[in-house]
Amino acid sequence: MSRKYKVDELLAELTAEEVQEYKAILRQPAATIDDLLEWFAAPGRDCKISRGAVWKHRRNYQDLLDGVRRSAEMARAFADVARSGGVEALGEASLARFQQLMTEKLLQMDADEQLDAKELRQLSMAMNAAANTRQRIEAVKLDYEKRQAEALSKAEKLAGSGATGSHVVETIKRALGIAPGTPGTPGMTGGEA
Repeated sequence: MSRKYKVDELLAELTAEEVQEYKAILRQPAATIDDLLEWFAAPGRDCKISRGAVWKHRRNYQDLLDGVRRSAEMARAFADVARSGGVEALGEASLARFQQLMTEKLLQMDADEQLDAKELRQLSMAMNAAANTRQRIEAVKLDYEKRQAEALSKAEKLAGSGATGSHVVETIKRALGIAPGTPGTPGMTGGEA
């Protein structure tokens, strides 16, 4: 629920065009409180508002914008990770971020700040779950890398013995656990890749 400011009350009495005009000034990083006060005091508008009320509204607006920018940057970073490393890299990045937040929370606590038993148990369970998840991710990655190496070895032997391309592909798919008829591979209904 957002807080209602005196500025919002005044803006509610103005036209949509005037509100957009005010917001355009508000969005400008170089706009000052004086710029906003001058806008309210312009002839024909002559709205009475205090400097403090405009400052509070502007500060809240800037805080909201900063939050949106941080969220957008985080989303871009996660998208970059997903593009470059795939879904498994995104999962790893999410887990790393969770662990980072937990660590930051622990480090921000004062030495004399006490956690009750329930909070401490929840925190330790979350940290344990994160550590177990990381171990499972590493085990899955090692297993897949092993299967990739085995698939490559089998494919090289088959290709060296003169096997057909489709036979080599099917051998690789079986070694990697990919089902026959997967889109973009031989055996798929509707044509060959």
